[in-house]
Amino acid sequence: MAKLKLMLCAAVVVLTSAGLRADTFTFSYTATAGGPVTASGTINANQFVDAWGLQAFAVTSIYGDRNGSLISPPSGGGVFYWGPNVFGQISFTVTPPGSMDIVNFTNGTYTEAGAFASSGVFSISRSMPEPATLGAFLTMGLGALVLARKLPSNKRV
Repeated sequence: MAKLKLMLCAAVVVLTSAGLRADTFTFSYTATAGGPVTASGTINANQFVDAWGLQAFAVTSIYGDRNGSLISPPSGGGVFYWGPNVFGQISFTVTPPGSMDIVNFTNGTYTEAGAFASSGVFSISRSMPEPATLGAFLTMGLGALVLARKLPSNKRV
């Protein structure tokens, strides 16, 4: 029974922490050619590689606006790499007109493909973890402790 108790506690910690690995980034870009274009928003992404000073992220959602139109995520919003050189591709739907846009970026510049064609200045930065993240970690620990105390053990007195 003690092994079951330990396995249940470990499962609670692992399963509740899995969703907290997502990273949040903010981005913006402005056209210097093919404009006027001004866009900004938030990217949520899951890291899937961390090797040799380069981190790779799969985009899970994108929200923001492009020239006042809503940016919303399609399925599979792109991949980008974070390290000495930041580069990648993000894709999203711009509503209206309901067109797919693809933005390729590298080291502070971008080009648009798809429904729109422009190029210019691109910036992306990693956001600080939400204040609720620390609370979530503390709650997970407290939950595991309560679970460990409540489950019966095989102690004989």
